[in-house]
Amino acid sequence: MDAPPVQYTRTEDGVSIAYSVHGSGPPLLCCRSYSHLDAAWEVPETREWFERLSETFTVIRFDFRGTGMSERDVDPWTDPAADARAVLESVGVEQVFLSSEGSPSAPFALVTLHGLEDRIERAVLWNPAGGETPPALRGLQAVRDVDEDLYAETLLLWCGWQNEESRSAVQRLRQASGLISQWKEGGIVIGDFSERAVLARSSLSDLSVPLLVVRSSDYVLSPPEEIDELARTAKHAERRTLPVKWESPELGLSDGTAELMEEFLLRGVETTSSDTLSLGAFQTILFTDLESSTALTQRVGDEAAQEVLRATTQPSEALSKPMADAR
Repeated sequence: MDAPPVQYTRTEDGVSIAYSVHGSGPPLLCCRSYSHLDAAWEVPETREWFERLSETFTVIRFDFRGTGMSERDVDPWTDPAADARAVLESVGVEQVFLSSEGSPSAPFALVTLHGLEDRIERAVLWNPAGGETPPALRGLQAVRDVDEDLYAETLLLWCGWQNEESRSAVQRLRQASGLISQWKEGGIVIGDFSERAVLARSSLSDLSVPLLVVRSSDYVLSPPEEIDELARTAKHAERRTLPVKWESPELGLSDGTAELMEEFLLRGVETTSSDTLSLGAFQTILFTDLESSTALTQRVGDEAAQEVLRATTQPSEALSKPMADAR
């Protein structure tokens, strides 16, 4: 499928945020730090991941302020939750699921979780590192000052990107996101955001949102003790350890990552393939088979039958409410 069209909205403080929506089903907010809506679609595995998710969910993607296709001449570390809230308001949904995809996304996701706790039903955190820099990465960072290309190539290999074409696409995505230059510049702003992320991480015991914490056991940049501690600290959390070495879930489609997420997020939620997002409501569409439709027409006449079918495709009062609490 073609890349979903990019739309724009504004936060309360006037920052332009880029987002896209595609698929049908319960809304899923995908949270990524290295994000550029168009460039991400050029990565084959990432595109396949979002296409797979769109079979079950209404996938909502967005670029944080200062990154990707969102307004760039602003500080990206200001308020991730405000950016996400603006997107949800623009799309017209009250309650969503959240997926934090990859270690660098964890700080953004944790701050967003606390800021939007009342609107997030459940969340999945994939390899949510973000505390101390792993020893392996500290050693690799020394290479960056000597050979930036070698550093990037090695890092992506460690993250599980084995296909050369895909690695090149991911590198273009990382550059397009704008975050690499931000990380290099460092400074007090990033330091302040890091403190907020650490506070959000340490406050997980107060977070009411049920979490699924997924760790790749063989991913060299994923400190097991740090991720396990996060899961133990959280008020409502389940842990899954997969015997794989990739960082991002799109590299694990064959390992059942989509099914794992669906099982957790949709637990206790009644949904069918006919559910679709419609301005904050779920709309139920009744598909009537030919035999039943013919029988209905014969009983009540064509006009009356059409009226019945029209009525069944309107959003019911019950389904126009936010998602049932699956907690």
